[in-house]
Amino acid sequence: MGSEQQKKGVRNGLYTANQYGIIMNEFKGKTVRSSDGKEKGTASGHTSRCRMEGCNGVRVSTKWPDGKTTYPCSKGLIYHPDGQLQIG
Repeated sequence: MGSEQQKKGVRNGLYTANQYGIIMNEFKGKTVRSSDGKEKGTASGHTSRCRMEGCNGVRVSTKWPDGKTTYPCSKGLIYHPDGQLQIG
């Protein structure tokens, strides 16, 4: 990867990683539906790299109505045309 491309950041799906490997968030404020679609949470804006071996997704911090926070991986999310995400 050229240094000019590294300075700008590399776009991959809904997130961008800069030359330092820091995830610049684009999930903040998006609605995340539960796997059955009955509950809706909100992506808080914090992301981190997925720790599962071989996965290049990011874990999306999601706050639910009951106050709990979960961290679903972006690779396991279903992306709906209306901009909402759903745990797959």
